[in-house]
Order: sequence, then C-alpha cells, then structure tokens
Amino acid sequence: MGSEMFIIGSMYLNPDLFLDYGELIKSKYDFNQPSNKFLYDSIMDLYSQHAGTEINQIKVNTYMNSDPERKAKYEYLKGYSYIDRLIRVVDLDDFPLYYEKLKKFSLLREFERKGFPVQKLMGRKDFDKIGTEEIIKGMEYQINTIGTVIGGVEDSIILGHNMPEKIDEWEETPDVGIPVPFPIINSLLRGLRPKKFNLFGMHSGCGKSRTTSKIACYLAIKLKIPVLVLVNEQDEAEWLGMQISSVLNNPEFGFDIQMKRKGIDGIDETKIVTGTLNTEEKEIVKEAARYIKANSKMYFLELNKYDENTLKRQIKRHKLRNCQLIIYDTMKAPDHDWMTFVKTADMLKEVASTEDIPVWSTFQLTDDSLFNDMLTSQAIANGKHIKHVADALMMAKPISRDQYDKFVIYNPNDPFVGESTSKLEMHINYYMVVIDKNRGGKDKDILCFEVDKGKNIWIERGYLVPSDSEKELKALKKENKKLKTEKEVANLRKALNKE
Repeated sequence: MGSEMFIIGSMYLNPDLFLDYGELIKSKYDFNQPSNKFLYDSIMDLYSQHAGTEINQIKVNTYMNSDPERKAKYEYLKGYSYIDRLIRVVDLDDFPLYYEKLKKFSLLREFERKGFPVQKLMGRKDFDKIGTEEIIKGMEYQINTIGTVIGGVEDSIILGHNMPEKIDEWEETPDVGIPVPFPIINSLLRGLRPKKFNLFGMHSGCGKSRTTSKIACYLAIKLKIPVLVLVNEQDEAEWLGMQISSVLNNPEFGFDIQMKRKGIDGIDETKIVTGTLNTEEKEIVKEAARYIKANSKMYFLELNKYDENTLKRQIKRHKLRNCQLIIYDTMKAPDHDWMTFVKTADMLKEVASTEDIPVWSTFQLTDDSLFNDMLTSQAIANGKHIKHVADALMMAKPISRDQYDKFVIYNPNDPFVGESTSKLEMHINYYMVVIDKNRGGKDKDILCFEVDKGKNIWIERGYLVPSDSEKELKALKKENKKLKTEKEVANLRKALNKE
C-alpha cells in the first residue's frame, strides 16, 4: 500500500487528524490517484459537517449515497469494505511518517512537472532515507550551480495605485465585522472583525462574564450567528442562568416590554435559578426559554485544560461548524505565571489571524486598580505585553457613588438629548468602560454603562465626561499649582538675592 492509502485509512479511522493536518494536506496536489483524492475529499467534507461527533460506517454510507455521482464512484470501489480494509492496516502512531512520505512524493511530482531530474534522484540507493528538506536543498543546489543571478521575486508596490477600485470595493463590502449590542463600541471598533483579537478586562466579581454573555446571546440567539464560548471559570448551569436573564432583561430581545405591560420590573436571575417565580413571571420566563431553544446557535465548552494545543484544536474544530466568533472566558495567569498569560494572548491573536475569525477574550484586572479613579494599562500588572498583540483593549470598573458628581453622560446617538448631558442617578449602578486601544479607529474614550448584575442588564448610556463642577475644580487646582510654583520661584529669587 502506498502513502496515499495510509493517509486515507488514518483519516477515516480518526477524522480529528484534520484539526492538525487539514490545512497542510492539499488533495489537488498531494494525491496522484483520482480514487484516493475522491475518498480524501469525501471524508474531509463529511467531517466538516459532523465535526466533534463520531463518523461511522452508517454516516459514510449515507453521505456517499446522497449524490448519484458520488454513489457510483463509491460502489466502484466496493463501498465501505474498501475503506475498512485501509483502516485495518494503519497505525495512527505512524501517521507523521505517512504524512512525510505523502509530501515527499507530492514534491517529486511537482519537480518533475517543472523539468527537474527526479528519476535520477529516485534511483539512488538511499532514496528511502531522503526527506523533503533534503530534496529541496538538492534542487536548490542544482539551480545555484547554473550561475545565473536572479533577483528577488517580491517587490514593493506604489501604495494607492488601486485606490479608486478600493473605494468601490469598500462601498460594496464595508470593512466591518459582526455587531455587538453596544452602539458606540460597535461604531468605534467597526464590529468584531475577522482576524482581530479583542480583549475585555474587569476586576474579579465585577461581571466580565455577564457582559460577555450579553454579546454571546445577542449574536448567537438574536442574530443566529454561530458562536463558540470557551469557559474555564464557570460551568454550564451558571452560563444557562446568565443566558436566560440576559435574554429576559436586556432591551435587544424585547421581553422587557412584555414584562412592563404586566407590571414586572425585570426578573432577577436568582429568582429563576432558585425556582421562586410567581405565576406571571414563570409564564414569561418559559416563553423566553422556548425562544432560546428555537434560536440558539451558541456552542458552549467548559474547559478542563486550557493549554495552547487544547484551545487551538477546539477553535479549529468549531470553525468547521461555521462559528463566526470565538469567546474565551477567562484568559488566565495561573499562579501569577504571567509568561503563560502573555503566551496565551499571542496564541489567540495568531489563531484569529490564521483562522480568519474574530476572538473576544476576557481577563482579570489587578485588585488594587479597583480603587483608582481611572483605568489604565497599569491595571494589567505584569501582563502589559498583551496590549501590544490586541487589536482592541477595553477595561471596565464600577463607579463609586461618591464619584457620581464628577461625571455626566453624553450620548450622541440619543435624539432627545442633542448636545446636552444627563446626570448619574443615585439609584442606578454605573460602570466606566475605557477603550484603551483600538486599531479600528479612535481610542482613549471613556463610556458609561448602566448595570444591574442581578438581572444581567448591561446598557451603554453614552460617553462619560467630566461635570462642570469637576472641570471648575480641576481648573482651580491647576491655577493653585501655578500660583504655588510662582510663589516658590519668587522665594527662591529672594533667597538668591540675599546671598
């Protein structure tokens, strides 16, 4: 049996090999026999439809018989008995050797098509010991001995030479990603765009998972966009609680209006999970539950291991299920191992780029920064390197009530407000959200969220700006500092003159 057959037998025996080798094996070039290419393409297509589930003889037969042309080829190969014969002779531990041999012959065929003396190489006694790298180096040596000096194949371009065409392209297909349910953030980031790594940080217990659950619900339930949620701190039951409370209480889903008509001012998550709802509440909660069941495209996975390889494999697996956003809650520095923390960030950025998918990851801010008036990247402690790899970095914290008079809210999207501002109400909990970095546009803005953690309500109210009294206070402090400096200079001059 040749290397092609060993590869096919291995893939049918363990289709999860596609997670590591799917991008490396190209059937168009790597398979010489049409029948082998057919079987490989078939299992690859079947795996993309059923990633994460067992692929057995019944599924293979069903798939093969679902198309007349495919069925004819399958029957010509004697059906599953042929595949079963291949499966029985492979050893999965030897798959790297099968792969190396497959690539070796694929490379030789390509060189032969280009006119290189492949047959001479294949006639060598030590041919079996020669690897792909040695073949390439040997061919390079032959090219170099020709003596022809050839310039580099890559060259610069005149940036902007295709600008008119690019403008038309952007008009037809805007460079925006999938939307988040926060209008200003969505506008600033231009949505969650493919290949972009978005970081959202909060202090422990402040609600980073809850904020994220609203984004996940909005996309996976309201918009029916497949989303993968990877978690390592909370379990399925906790996320189910956040899911139902988010859908019930946030205005994007419409159940809040139904509750107001019945005189219900939202439903706390605790009442739902403890089974203490009254009759009217139970009725609307069950309606929301049916809505979630009918529409949810949220794939959820609680991770027992969250090393790089596990994360990569799960993201690749769910990309095959057409997931359009990866949510990772929470990126950790276990035992304060900041190198692991930074390495995970690098990996998530790499996966976002190579898999052409946006990644939204939460992380925890340092405890001491909770008491700072403003949030900066100092709140990431020794993991500040993650700011360099992130395409967007946002941090949030509660605003203490003794600071409410320092700020007012300005919302440019509110048609009833116009250019005016509104005060922070004492009976409402507010969070400041700092956009510390944004490769999609403007950053350093500070936003204001209205928050009810118990009901899992997160509403973007607008920009958080200093109040008039705070501006006056800062101006006075600045003036006092200036006067103090002038007085100190005058005293110094007097002292010098006396000398």
